[in-house]
Amino acid sequence: VMLNKRVGSLSSLNEVSDQDPFPQGVMEMLPAFFPVRPLTFREGLVRSGLSEATAERMSELYEFLHEQRRKCTKQDFVRLIRWVASQGGRPSAPPGWTSEARP
Repeated sequence: VMLNKRVGSLSSLNEVSDQDPFPQGVMEMLPAFFPVRPLTFREGLVRSGLSEATAERMSELYEFLHEQRRKCTKQDFVRLIRWVASQGGRPSAPPGWTSEARP
């Protein structure tokens, strides 16, 4: 439901190739999404109708963002999200990024 409201049809999301950027709605949704146990994020996406490849790509991005979130300030996390979005949703850190563990 959340994906349909943010992105549109699941079939259009399944058509996004590995080389194409994710729609902006995906980038807005990922940091705020939490899977419902016992499903993993990827399993929930597959059950919602996403293809295995799309679910895997989104899951990798989700894991990257949430791992970094635990290591940086909110301001740095927003900067990271903007960077990742500008890179087409590829899980990578901006040049010079150092995510120090928070006290």
